[in-house]
Amino acid sequence: MFSKNFVSYLIVGAIVTLIYGVVLSGFVELLRLNPISANALTFVIVNALSYFLQSRFVFKRQICVRSYLKFVWSYILTFILTVIIASVVELFGAHYLIGYFIISALMPLLNFIVLKLWVFKTN
Repeated sequence: MFSKNFVSYLIVGAIVTLIYGVVLSGFVELLRLNPISANALTFVIVNALSYFLQSRFVFKRQICVRSYLKFVWSYILTFILTVIIASVVELFGAHYLIGYFIISALMPLLNFIVLKLWVFKTN
């Protein structure tokens, strides 16, 4: 039903998502950063880890500048959507983890499609 590629993507995504949650919570709860700033900073940090894991373990590609630049561009959309979602959550006065759960549910599918069809596309 699901390709091995997609299952690997989900596993790596789950690991990265958990790391995102831990880092985000640390920034908000321990360092007392604003949740929007904390989400933005966490996103940047976790992006590099995600590229490495997706390249090597999901799409079986060598790490290179060209694919990383494409990866970064693909994640700019995710970054913008992450900040928008976090902002809307805060605007409504909801707990920042509500935004985290929304972001965690929507972004994986969008990212897989972009990564497979553009960033790590085979010729």
